Amino acid sequence: MPPTVWLVNDEGQGMRPVLPQTECDSYKREVIASIEQMPVTGRIVQQVAYAP
Repeated sequence: MPPTVWLVNDEGQGMRPVLPQTECDSYKREVIASIEQMPVTGRIVQQVAYAP
C-alpha cells in the first residue's frame, strides 16, 4: 500500500496526487521508494471510529 501524500502550497491549498501504476494495477515500487525518501514537513493524525 502506498503512503498517503498531499501536496500543499504556501496558501494551504492541497491536492492528493494520483500515483502511477503498472499494467497490472499495482503501484510502481520505485515511485513508493522515492516518496519514502522525501522529508516529512507536517503530519496530521485523525482517528476514525470503527464498528465491526
